[in-house]
Amino acid sequence: MKRRKLIAALAGTGTTVLAGCASDGDEPFEPDISETIRLGTAESISLDRKVELSTRNSKDFEGEATVRANVRVHDYIGAGLREQELFGAGVFLGIDYVTTDEIEDEVDEDEFERAKPLATVVNQRYVYDEDGDLVTQPNPVELDTLRSQLPRTVTVTVTSESDEYTAILPVVVYRYWIFQGEN
Repeated sequence: MKRRKLIAALAGTGTTVLAGCASDGDEPFEPDISETIRLGTAESISLDRKVELSTRNSKDFEGEATVRANVRVHDYIGAGLREQELFGAGVFLGIDYVTTDEIEDEVDEDEFERAKPLATVVNQRYVYDEDGDLVTQPNPVELDTLRSQLPRTVTVTVTSESDEYTAILPVVVYRYWIFQGEN
């Protein structure tokens, strides 16, 4: 996947050395888990409170509205996961660019309304040492458990003095693995 290649590129040549250590002979190391980006499976929701945005210096209201809406979704999802005690080692929240072709569920481009391909991402990271042994795994939840607690999409309306924009944003779980020492 594109995201795995990006992580590998950012980790630099140290990753290549570690990857070589974790392989048997000429075979590259392949963990038991597969990298995936999946949508939440709970019912889509709409946040009632509108987000206000100043447009004094804005030339791209819809783009800025999408960013602000996604921050609101991030905060909402984070509060829910904390309340349910679903954060732990290897499970953390972020915002990232996620295109529909990266999502492994059936999805129609028209399902989302966003001027920028942003998503709230629940990261589920597995960490392996240079011998290929699992050091850290997402705790305390599995992929399907996380997905069942996340809405597929969240709708947020952003307003300004003269504009209004309704964003429909995806919420995904991104399961991936790294070698210990990668950043």
